[in-house]
Amino acid sequence: MNRILVLMSTYQGERYLKEQLESILHQSEPADILIRDDGSNDQTRSILNEYAHTYPQIRVIYGDNIGVVNSFFALLKDAKGYDFYAFSDQDDVWMEDKLSCAIAKLKDLDSTKPALYASCSLLVDDQLNGISTTQINRRGLTFYNVLIQNLMPGHAQVFNQAMLDFIQAHPVDTSKVVVHDFWLALLGITFGNVVFDNTYHTYYRQHGNNEIGYGHGAFGWLIERLRRVYHAKAKEITVQNQLFYDTFYEKLTTAQRQELKKLLGSQKNCFLRFRYLMHAKVYRQKKRETFLFYLLYFLGGYKVNKE
Repeated sequence: MNRILVLMSTYQGERYLKEQLESILHQSEPADILIRDDGSNDQTRSILNEYAHTYPQIRVIYGDNIGVVNSFFALLKDAKGYDFYAFSDQDDVWMEDKLSCAIAKLKDLDSTKPALYASCSLLVDDQLNGISTTQINRRGLTFYNVLIQNLMPGHAQVFNQAMLDFIQAHPVDTSKVVVHDFWLALLGITFGNVVFDNTYHTYYRQHGNNEIGYGHGAFGWLIERLRRVYHAKAKEITVQNQLFYDTFYEKLTTAQRQELKKLLGSQKNCFLRFRYLMHAKVYRQKKRETFLFYLLYFLGGYKVNKE
């Protein structure tokens, strides 16, 4: 039997939490659940206490508010003793086959190396009515794609013990990490194996309280990307890439090291940025997104001002 641990961070999640917990408890592949509450002051903690007393496979850690990224890294630090691990948001609904499909694909990969699975998801409204799907793997997942785009959202990620071992062996300054799932995607694509499933297994609920969400449709996509740039998400990616370069310099291949060095080092002025883009290997899954990255990069959108 596969030993599976679901890692969930909660915060002010009273509205949808029960529905998500029920969907995890009714998976075709049984799993334990480790939950860290990030300082909720609504009914979230009461709900968690109720479920933890009812289901012995649920363990809850009640913590202070440290933010979603740090909360998930705290869970990663505390996790141990299982074959596979899965991230969970507090407000989605999992299809019954989510874990079984993920583990079946992970078992085809080398278990001695970090292995990461993710899939697209069905975007739904508050009432679980379908809107669209998240992005699929169109052009292949490579190091050069994952440097600037995370196609593997945390709510869809499942990974093996070797991945957890690697994370725990390489602690980092999480203030420089864009988000936990982006970091895992970088680790998996660089030091292990990744598999992406273009079939969805999660109802990914979109609402005003989402920590991280998706726009939908061409206009929604554009607005979402501009919003993220406006709120310095592009610069956060640069900070994360610098952290990755500094942390794993010796472990990178020559080609990986050179591309990262050029990506980070050519941002000083528009001439250097233009010269880099003429030979850049980085790309996003859609051509229009790659074009937008090139444009924003050339205009200095990814430049971090250093004192």
